[in-house]
Amino acid sequence: MAKEQSANTHGSKLVMALKSIVGAPIPILLLCFSISLGLHETSAYYLSISVSSLGLLYILIDRFNSDSEFSFFRLGFDFPILLLSFCSILAFYSDFNLNLNSFSISIRWALFVYLLTYTLNLFPSLNKIFYSIMFVGSSLAIYGIIQAVIGLDILNGSPVLAAFSSPSEQLWAASGMFQNIPLYALFMCLSACIFFAAFICQKYKWEGAGIFYLILCILSLIAIYFTYDARYWFAIICALAVISYMKSVKNFILYFFSFSLIVGAIFQFNDNFRGNIVRSLQHYTLSQNQENANWESHLQSFKSHKWIGTGLSLEEIDLNSPNNSSNFKNSFLHMLLQGGIIGFAGYALLMLLSVFMCLRLLLEIPKTHYWHQVFVLSILGFLASFHISGLGYYNFSSSPSRLILLFVTAVIAYMSHAYGKGIVPDDRIL
Repeated sequence: MAKEQSANTHGSKLVMALKSIVGAPIPILLLCFSISLGLHETSAYYLSISVSSLGLLYILIDRFNSDSEFSFFRLGFDFPILLLSFCSILAFYSDFNLNLNSFSISIRWALFVYLLTYTLNLFPSLNKIFYSIMFVGSSLAIYGIIQAVIGLDILNGSPVLAAFSSPSEQLWAASGMFQNIPLYALFMCLSACIFFAAFICQKYKWEGAGIFYLILCILSLIAIYFTYDARYWFAIICALAVISYMKSVKNFILYFFSFSLIVGAIFQFNDNFRGNIVRSLQHYTLSQNQENANWESHLQSFKSHKWIGTGLSLEEIDLNSPNNSSNFKNSFLHMLLQGGIIGFAGYALLMLLSVFMCLRLLLEIPKTHYWHQVFVLSILGFLASFHISGLGYYNFSSSPSRLILLFVTAVIAYMSHAYGKGIVPDDRIL
């Protein structure tokens, strides 16, 4: 009996030692992953693999412990994830254009959401993660403004030109570290939502911290303006409207009126601002008209594969390639054509359930939990900006944009699980 107890003790010590070794780098990797979402595409991709792999290894080691730390739980949107995975499996075995690599990528993203959620649950660090995103977001906003105003890009040489820029009149656009306007604009939308939520949730908005967050939000909005991309202008306006409306109708009316008055005054009295707005809207309208010309071929493709589409793939896609058969700039249309009715239903359910979980959390989070309110409101606003911009751009065309969506989805699942278990004592415990 004594030998068995001794063996169990040695086994427990070994398990604890292995958990310490595997778990030690995870909090740091989580911070690095959140920072890389706005800085470097390749780093974000490999850090996501590192975080999920170490999280999985930690869970597997923990299963050998007599007093297991981890317990499985549902995320709340398991059914739509299963639908999307099922659609990929059907397409793969139906001999469509989905190769083995595309199939594995689609399944891997589904696993990543689960593993990231479970990892956050085992290594609570939401506040540090969001502080990191806020720091990177404010830095990138300033960097993007410098790119657009003086044409200086220290890391990449020369900045990206605006989409409507001409050889006779070159106009630099803010593109951040990626040299990719949509990716930069998407991350700036997330930053602006966090700063605006931090401002609007302040008890004393026009003092110290409140003014500081408002300034950072304005910097992010200016950076989004300098992308000269009307899709993200509409997206961030809708996102901030959602955040202010969810806080109170009074705030929504006040801020919407103030914003409209300021932008209207600048539009009226600043010729450069008015000209850039008009040219960007004209370019967006022309782009949409060209896209509408492809609807007939897209509709014919859908009729041929109604239920599971032509093969749901989340591989990298070059939207500017003339040889790309998926050359349509609309996330919803892409999901409908490549995922069919089943894939589109999964995507729509995932979108709706994420929003519903945010709304439920806003009812459950106490008013004293300031940062948790900020996190949920900012994610709700970001989801609005992501899906609205998806009407004019395929937001899954690169891994960072997918990772940002999967990250906020995992955060909502984790917070919903934490508040579902019982009372969360303060806003720093997660």
